[in-house]
Amino acid sequence: MQLKEEVTVDVLKAYISLLMREKHVDLIAFYVSHLPSDLATAQYALFLEEVTEAEQRQRCLELAREAGLDVASVTKMVVENIRERDTEEFAHHDLTPALDTGTSAEDQRKIDVIDWLVFDPAQRAEALKQSNAIMRKFLACKKHHAAKVVFGKVPEDSMREIYRQWEELGLDTPLPAEDENAIREHLCVRAYLEAHEAFNEWFHHMNSPPQKPSLPAQAKFTEKVAYEMKENEYQLEHDSWTGRLEALTEDVKERIYNVLLFVDGGWMVDVREVCLLMEGLSARLACQRSVY
Repeated sequence: MQLKEEVTVDVLKAYISLLMREKHVDLIAFYVSHLPSDLATAQYALFLEEVTEAEQRQRCLELAREAGLDVASVTKMVVENIRERDTEEFAHHDLTPALDTGTSAEDQRKIDVIDWLVFDPAQRAEALKQSNAIMRKFLACKKHHAAKVVFGKVPEDSMREIYRQWEELGLDTPLPAEDENAIREHLCVRAYLEAHEAFNEWFHHMNSPPQKPSLPAQAKFTEKVAYEMKENEYQLEHDSWTGRLEALTEDVKERIYNVLLFVDGGWMVDVREVCLLMEGLSARLACQRSVY
């Protein structure tokens, strides 16, 4: 039927809102698919923001595909909507009194939203980019545990999968700069989290040495015998504690150096930007040599 589009869109939006309120999950994608594409993406993303159970999420994505919706754009918008919605005022890490702050309900929403991007292997590059952005914010707020959980949300084979998909396209060119930098940032965050965890373990162990026994004044013979036994036990525990401390010290040193001396230009430096800078510098030096 020939109808005024703006009227049709308003009616559809109103009906879709009703379907959302009454949880008619099986109908929503079908009606959303009849909206203009940009609006359809926004409307279905709005609906998915409230879907939290893994099985139901999978079902909603299947319905979206069946209805012809752009699932990749929808899931990306869901993640960005939740990631960019901040209810807490940002505090610089230098002003945060606690060593590691807790995970709020809003933080948990940001953590769980990454799940939308791991259902489809074709979205692994997007999962890296979005998880990187979320982890940057958590680390800046000293929410190391939250950042670690986000990191764990990204499948371990993601980098291999990104390269595999690119090779399947049959292109001889390197990965797009955005994807390559996202992979590098993911590795940078991993190095930082490993260093932070190693430091905490070392710090806790260093401050938990075995307690040396003390011999009471005017000690009796039996007390002296008991003291000698405790002294021997203490010496064994102290030797074990010292050995463990030395091993942890070497480990934390190595992991901190992995951050401070990160390969190919430094920690959290985009590798493609470094290459461009080096190419520009080489060109200027060549130009100077030709002048002289």
